[in-house]
Amino acid sequence: MSGYVWKNNPRSGPFKTYIYNNTIYTKAAIVSKIAVDKVSNGVLVVNNIFHVEGDSQLVLGDQYQPDERGSGVIKNVNFTNNLFLKDNFWPKNV
Repeated sequence: MSGYVWKNNPRSGPFKTYIYNNTIYTKAAIVSKIAVDKVSNGVLVVNNIFHVEGDSQLVLGDQYQPDERGSGVIKNVNFTNNLFLKDNFWPKNV
């Protein structure tokens, strides 16, 4: 999730982000990288299948232009009814 709003515009958000009804598969040779912008507010992750055989890693919000604002703690996050191949897939500090 990123607050990128086209070239030469100030970053904003993301706000009220919905990630739902997806199947995410990566083989063991791939490190899954998770990026969440530090000012994110309102995230709903529901009804997804995360079949990640390899490791996962938290990276800066936007790898090319990290947002320096925000606390780094996402507000209003709800994970509901998701399936994970491994319990430790999602980094605990997100």
